[in-house]
Amino acid sequence: MMNAEFLGDEICPCCGFHFGFNDDGVNKEDSYYRWREKWVADGCIWFSKSRRPHDTWNPVVQLKKMQK
Repeated sequence: MMNAEFLGDEICPCCGFHFGFNDDGVNKEDSYYRWREKWVADGCIWFSKSRRPHDTWNPVVQLKKMQK
């Protein structure tokens, strides 16, 4: 999942968050956090059907990198 510093009209291929659409509320950081929490609770399922993850993609590792 992309971090909050990445903004635009992009859709995250791993979680499906649509920047500029799903975060159109007042508190963007809260939007990212809530979406990420739901994505994790749902099992960290790769979103994109056309862009496949790398063979080495690991959502646990990705989330740990975001916490730094």
